[in-house]
Amino acid sequence: MNIDNLLKLPNVFVGGSEENVVSLITTTGGSGQISPQAIGGQFSLAVRQGDHYYLIRDRLGINKLFYHLDPEGRTVTVGNYIHDVAAAVRDLNRIFSVPPGHFLKIDAASGTHKLVSYYDISETDSQPAEAFDPVAFRDRVHTALSRFFSQVKAQFPDSLFCVCLSGGLDSSLIASYASEYLDPVVATTFSYQSGPNGTVSEDFTAASAIAAHLGLRFEPILAKKEIATEVLDTVLRYGQDWRDFNVHCAWVNHLIGREMRRRFPLRRLVFLTGDLMNEFVADYTPVTYGGATYYPQPKISKERLRRFFIYGLDTSDREIGIFHQWDITTLQPYSVVAEEYLGVPAEILNAPHSKETLNLPLISNPKVQESLTKTKVRAQVGGSDGGTLGMFHDHDISQSILKTRWEKLFLDMTANEAIKPMIISGRYRSDSSSQCAA
Repeated sequence: MNIDNLLKLPNVFVGGSEENVVSLITTTGGSGQISPQAIGGQFSLAVRQGDHYYLIRDRLGINKLFYHLDPEGRTVTVGNYIHDVAAAVRDLNRIFSVPPGHFLKIDAASGTHKLVSYYDISETDSQPAEAFDPVAFRDRVHTALSRFFSQVKAQFPDSLFCVCLSGGLDSSLIASYASEYLDPVVATTFSYQSGPNGTVSEDFTAASAIAAHLGLRFEPILAKKEIATEVLDTVLRYGQDWRDFNVHCAWVNHLIGREMRRRFPLRRLVFLTGDLMNEFVADYTPVTYGGATYYPQPKISKERLRRFFIYGLDTSDREIGIFHQWDITTLQPYSVVAEEYLGVPAEILNAPHSKETLNLPLISNPKVQESLTKTKVRAQVGGSDGGTLGMFHDHDISQSILKTRWEKLFLDMTANEAIKPMIISGRYRSDSSSQCAA
C-alpha cells in the first residue's frame, strides 16, 4: 500500500514532540491511560510504524483529517481539506474523517483498517459544586496559558503575532496574555462600514479601546457589505461547512486573512483566537434578525449543551482552514485548558454571567476589565446593522442555499452522480465499517 499525503496544516504539540506523541498514542491508545497534558496541541498526522500506517487526529479535532482508501486497498489518500482529497481521487462518497481523539490503523500490506479511540474528551466529568475552588481553578488556567504562550514564543521566532480581537471577553483574555508574553503583537478587528459616514460596529469600537488599553498596535479591517460569489465558494470550500453560523464566521475570517496577508506579504503570520471558549461554557444563543431566528440551540440543560458543542468541534474549519489558505498559522490557546473548563460544575455554569465570573479575574489590566463589563454584540452579528448575518439575510442567502452551493462545489470534483452527506448529526462522516475500539 502507498500513501498519498496531502496534509498541509502545521502541527503544534504542547507538552511533547511529534515523536513522543505518536509513540504514546499508538502504544497505549485504547487503554484510557493517556493524560491530556501529554497529547496536547493541534495535529493531524499520517505516519508509518513497522507494518502499519497511522492516521492520528488531536483530541479536540482542531486540525481536520480526511482520508480515502481505494477499493483495491493499494493507496490511502490523506488531507486536511475535503476538496484536496476529492480532487485527487474523484470519489467523494468514499472519503471519511478520522474523529477527534482517534487514530486509524491501516495494515500496509492488506489495507485492512481499524478505528481506535485513544482519548475521549466527553468522558471529562464536571466537579461537584462543593469541591470546586474558583481561585485554584484560575491558578491552573493561568499556569497552563502562561506555559502555552511561552512555548509559542520559542516555537515561532521571527513571527508577527496577531490576535483576532472581537471586543469580547474571550479574545480580550488571549490578547492580554499575548501582550505579556509575545512580541511583536498586533490586534486586528473587522467591521463593515455602513451609512454615508462610514459608521463602524459597536464591536469594532470596543476592540479598538481594548487594544489601546493593552498597548497593542491596532490593525482595522474594514469592508463594504457585498457578496461576491467566488468569495462565497472559497469560504465554503476552505471553511468545510455549509451551516450558516460557521459560514458567517468563516466569511469574516476570510476577509481578515486576505487583508492581513496583503499588508504583510513577507511576514510569517501567527494568528491567535478566542475560539473554543464558547463551547466550553455553552455560551451560544439564538439571534433574531429581520423577523427570523438564526442559530437555534437544542433545548437541553447547559451541561448537556456543553457536551453537544464539544462533540461538534469535529466539524467546520471557520478559523484554521480559512486562514491557512493565506499561509497563516492559527493557534487556539484555549485548547490547552479544555479539561479545566469541562470540569466546571453545572451550578457554576448555570449561574448568570458565569463566563465573566470564571475568566474576568484572569485579566490584570483594570481598564480592560472595566471595558468588558459592558454588553458585547455577538461577533457574527457585529452591531445593530446585523453584520454578516444581516448581509446574508438581506441577500436572501439562507442555510438551504448554502447547502445546495456546497454540494454543487463537490459534485464538480467527483465522478459520483450523487453525493452522500458529509456532515451528519454535527460530525463529519466516519467509516462505520471500521471496527472501533473504546
